[in-house]
Amino acid sequence: MSTDEIAEFEKFLTSHLPVDIRELLSFTRGIQWAPPCIREIDFANVTRNHGFAAAFPEHVVIGCEDSSTHWVVDIDPATGAWGRVYYATYMPYEILLQAESLGDFLGQVFQDSPGDIVGVLGAPRERTPTDLPLRNDPAVQNDSVLRDFAAELPDDFRIADLRSGKPGDGFAWSFSGHDPEIRRHPSMPVFAVRYEKHQSLLGWVKGPIGKPTGQ
Repeated sequence: MSTDEIAEFEKFLTSHLPVDIRELLSFTRGIQWAPPCIREIDFANVTRNHGFAAAFPEHVVIGCEDSSTHWVVDIDPATGAWGRVYYATYMPYEILLQAESLGDFLGQVFQDSPGDIVGVLGAPRERTPTDLPLRNDPAVQNDSVLRDFAAELPDDFRIADLRSGKPGDGFAWSFSGHDPEIRRHPSMPVFAVRYEKHQSLLGWVKGPIGKPTGQ
């Protein structure tokens, strides 16, 4: 990328590009493969995925496998540092840690081949809404970081602590029939999720005792 192109990409971010990322972009914008695999890695993608915006307030979607599967770089809004790479998918609704850094992610790609990178995450497992502790759970209250983060949350939020996470660790950010709400710790990979069952169209039209509203 040219100096002007990099400057234009930087306008997309809320902070300055780190020196190492600027050097990377001056060398290459990304990598392309033929399917089936990661279709493309684009370090300067300016397409936001608003479905993940609450989990990653500052991010770049650097790759995708299809329309429902993305690899997201988590960026520190305060410093601009590019951090972990997460595997974020709608099928199922999950956010999983893929790699500790962009360098580790690229190492996975070239070591395991693009078609096998999802295998780094390990065998898939069934996740349920009760996998995560509630905000008032002892596991949360006995940790000062989690306790302070949870202090301002309603009681029905659950806490996903990925500070010590390994590739494949993560959480379901939604389930069928639920409207999720996600909140993020301002500086750490700690997330809060509320799985609220959404109201059916029938329930929306009818009142609490089953009569049409307005009667």
